[in-house]
Amino acid sequence: MCVFKIIKNMFFSRAKAIRFCFFAVFSLSFSLSLNAQQSKFDLLSDSTIKQFPEIEVEAKAEQKNPSLKYNSSTRIESDYYKLISPTQISDIISISPGVFIKNYGGLSAMKTISLRGGAAHHTLIQLDGISLNSSQNSTFDLSLLPTQMIDKISISKGGLSALHGAGAISGVVEINMKSYDEASYKIDSKYGSFNDLSASATASFPYKNTKFSATVEYQGTDGNYPINLSQFGEKREVKRENADFKNISSLINWRALFNKSNITGFILLRSSERGSPGAVVQGAIENSIARLKEKDFLSSLKYSYFFNEKNNVSFSIFGKLSSFNYLDLDKFTEKPALTDFSAKDFKIKLNYNLIKGSSNFHIGTDFSFSDLTGNMLQKTVGNYVERKTFGLYSNYDTQIHSSDFLSSSAFAGFRFEAVELFSPSFSPLLGTMLSFKKIPLQLKFSISNNYRTPNFNEMYYLNYGPSDLKAEKSFSLNLGASSQVFGFEIGFDLFNIATKNLIVTTAKSPIAWEAANISKAASKGIELALSNDCLLGFINFKLAYTLQKTTDESDYSLLKGKQIVYTPQELLNANIIFNVKEFYLGILASYTSFMYSIADNSNESIIPSNFVASVFLSKEIRISSLKMGLRLEASNLFNGQYELIKNYPMPMRAFKIGASFEV
Repeated sequence: MCVFKIIKNMFFSRAKAIRFCFFAVFSLSFSLSLNAQQSKFDLLSDSTIKQFPEIEVEAKAEQKNPSLKYNSSTRIESDYYKLISPTQISDIISISPGVFIKNYGGLSAMKTISLRGGAAHHTLIQLDGISLNSSQNSTFDLSLLPTQMIDKISISKGGLSALHGAGAISGVVEINMKSYDEASYKIDSKYGSFNDLSASATASFPYKNTKFSATVEYQGTDGNYPINLSQFGEKREVKRENADFKNISSLINWRALFNKSNITGFILLRSSERGSPGAVVQGAIENSIARLKEKDFLSSLKYSYFFNEKNNVSFSIFGKLSSFNYLDLDKFTEKPALTDFSAKDFKIKLNYNLIKGSSNFHIGTDFSFSDLTGNMLQKTVGNYVERKTFGLYSNYDTQIHSSDFLSSSAFAGFRFEAVELFSPSFSPLLGTMLSFKKIPLQLKFSISNNYRTPNFNEMYYLNYGPSDLKAEKSFSLNLGASSQVFGFEIGFDLFNIATKNLIVTTAKSPIAWEAANISKAASKGIELALSNDCLLGFINFKLAYTLQKTTDESDYSLLKGKQIVYTPQELLNANIIFNVKEFYLGILASYTSFMYSIADNSNESIIPSNFVASVFLSKEIRISSLKMGLRLEASNLFNGQYELIKNYPMPMRAFKIGASFEV
């Protein structure tokens, strides 16, 4: 850890050092590559280049981010996603090291992601490159995203503001939607305990040079799972109440292919309503009044033009409309009170990409506008706030050496961003990778500066948000190695994330809270990933382990050195899937170490560790052109009662049965 401290102190005390390194590497690598001879190495695969000008292939390759090879990342491919068949995406992404899902209990509960000990607003969730994070609170509820439209998921960890802008302090989750080449029709459904129901219908059809697909998906539950509790010394079993959930979504996406260009786009509509039962405490098992309704409309359109096989330009436009309605009793009057918000987000983006020999140069600019209208904003701003953002970014990836023994490459990128009411931010990222050809070993290293601007809630929410908050700043370091041994793919990473101007919630009175820049935090850890897709010829095995220490490092604070709340020190996830004559038996196991729910790390705030195992059995049957899938699931197999959020009990053992039909 001494190396981490040295680097941290160096760059936090001398901010100019990282800027100097960035410009030095950027200039050197750019000069070397432009004067080098044409190399056989290319950032895009040979098959991609050879098949040009098939725009369909180029469009997929264009989405690949070469910087990912310098950071720790996990990619969940479509075949594996289909095999796991998650009801919600939170069910599958925890197979990546460094991922912790904050789950408030059951299908209906809110679920947010923590990467490497960071808060939910330190991770960007993107759908085909479009950010899903709310401008109101900078987070995204994973329970709301329809799952049947998803094809692949990439989890990239570490600071990535140079590539993705504000908020990418801990990492980015990139979700790619399915793309269909032929006409197909599919119906999928699951039904289980507590009246959990998931159902979807998908149709895809080509028309000339355009391919369309449409998906409608429904999720619902009564949420009345049993919980064991002790109320004033009396132990009894009760059912969770006011935990029902209904979420319906519809998606239309399209892809039009032309001689040297393509157009892609989608429209996503979503509406949900759920009960909000709250915490289970002495004298209060649930809040029977609180209800939450949310609606979203998202639309994206992207045009890409390919001048030739190695250089292209793209223009994209994105819009999102959201509404949030929360009904609960006023804590002073005990009468029903409605919190009502609506938000608009708009973004345009222009990119240019050039491949020259073994190098890839990328430059772009974007402009975004966000606003929030609601009845719970500070009186000083009335019921409306808005924000404009301008960004300029560039990155350069090149091979700098290649021999029979070793190849090396380097990456340099930056983003300049000007956010209304805040000082401009400069976020550089540097990376390098060594690949040994005689032995299966890769070494990678990356450093970056990152940031997050305060969201609307933190600045303007009534009696909570002070408008003079500063942007969070962080320094991120990653050192990793990967190899293949006896058919196993092994990944090992060391990381350090140091954040200053951290925005936290502080008490200003016994009944009032506010956001404030008073903290520093440090997250350090080790990640291990181990996988084998064909162990003994019939076993798919994946394991992810994380050992981390996330602490409050605020100066002159009684909490200095204390573990940040809801950040477990250890995470272990293992998936084992057996394929026996096309029957798939899966065992999914997870372990989460103890956590604290209060910043002072008192004994009464300890959330005990937990181990949860689930199983599934699936079979696909083909009859001519019909594909039929059958599935059985059992979650929390050992019927343990546990919590991931204090006083929010998770469901005990539950069962599901599912079927799908596709032609």
